[in-house]
Amino acid sequence: MNYKVVRNNLRSIELLAPAKINLFLSVGKKRRDGFHGLVTLMQEVSLHDRVRIRLRAGNSIRVTVVPAVKGVPSGRKNLVCKAAEAFFRHTGLKTGIEITVIKKVPAGAGLGGGSSDAASTLIGLDCLLKTALGRKKLSEIAAEIGSDVPFFIYGRTALCRGRGEIVEPFALRGKLYYVIVFPNIAVSTKLIYENFDLHLTKDVLYGKIIVLKYVNADSISGSLLFNSLEPVAFRLFPRLETAAQVMRACGGFKGVLLSGSGSAIYGLCRNKEMAIKTAEILKRRLGRYMEKKSDIFVAQTL
Repeated sequence: MNYKVVRNNLRSIELLAPAKINLFLSVGKKRRDGFHGLVTLMQEVSLHDRVRIRLRAGNSIRVTVVPAVKGVPSGRKNLVCKAAEAFFRHTGLKTGIEITVIKKVPAGAGLGGGSSDAASTLIGLDCLLKTALGRKKLSEIAAEIGSDVPFFIYGRTALCRGRGEIVEPFALRGKLYYVIVFPNIAVSTKLIYENFDLHLTKDVLYGKIIVLKYVNADSISGSLLFNSLEPVAFRLFPRLETAAQVMRACGGFKGVLLSGSGSAIYGLCRNKEMAIKTAEILKRRLGRYMEKKSDIFVAQTL
């Protein structure tokens, strides 16, 4: 059984939909299809949504998000509905389903919550309807839905290239522990890429990822963390840079980095105990500098 499946019976299934962080993200020039080429090392973490799928009469797809989250639509505009429609289109099956997404991963945070929900929907339908499509086929369907969705079909830790659809899983020895800060600022990925200037970044990433394949999790230093989009996000949203500065000043992190296009910022910790201790310090300190209360999560690799 897929590790994301927590409950499965004849009429319903429940899955975890983990968030992701980008340990590295190197963005290249725009391709002919309008997407930027990228090389990124993504990693699932223990912060997660839950996706529940139930078979029902008829052929319609009903989607509900609980609790209701600003910027996360219910109904056909939600990525899980698009995932279900793509699944039925490729398999030729027709059945009514009800999907409930229980949200915990913040929206507009660069943590891939919507993409993970969509991938878990594909995995869940494959298990529930016993289509046995396999990861390769599910990944092909996922690529039609969004750039990050194929990664979540494979999950764990993976090197992703192209626009994100080329996924190469690899095993990282040991666990990593994080404190993830969501400053309650929703960042548009489209806006970040529109303001991205290739000439202001360096393509230094690929060699570092190759090196990472040969080291233990304990050996990862803050100097290896890299994100081409961080300067853009900090320039457009100065409060994000303020949050990162406060995190670095805590002294409990091996490194601090924006995840994806933001707005979540994570700190890499030496161990679980340090993550818990530093999160408590941040809860007190961030409030002095931020206009809105930040959501703070302690997480680890899956």
